[in-house]
Amino acid sequence: MRLLLTLTMMGLTCAQAGCAGRPRPLRGPVPLEWRALVGCYRLTQAPTLWSFALDSTAGSEEGSRSARSFVQRYNAREDWLITDRDTVVYRVHEGWGVSMEFVARGDSLVGTHYLHSDMGWELRRPAAAVREPCPAGDR
Repeated sequence: MRLLLTLTMMGLTCAQAGCAGRPRPLRGPVPLEWRALVGCYRLTQAPTLWSFALDSTAGSEEGSRSARSFVQRYNAREDWLITDRDTVVYRVHEGWGVSMEFVARGDSLVGTHYLHSDMGWELRRPAAAVREPCPAGDR
């Protein structure tokens, strides 16, 4: 019974928040070069705020590059890539899937935060990040 109530509440939350079903409309205004995006960023708008780095090393999936956040995560794998729509996708794989899709605007990234579940729903929220100096010893 508790599981049914939890699933029902998650479904209602999903319906109110605007879940999956619409295509991602983001399209970057100019072609992106990955070297220009490598560096550290601080989320200024998202459900949870943290800092992360987009690295230059190859990621775990074809076409991706490594990424890492500066918060404790349990067994998380992170990566990022540039899409064919000239957007930047930053992904955190740790049970619940978190991804953010951004367009680059100067030293800022602006777009959407997605929370994915294995039950087929996706919660969306606005997201923005600004470039910041990387922590000492983390360049």
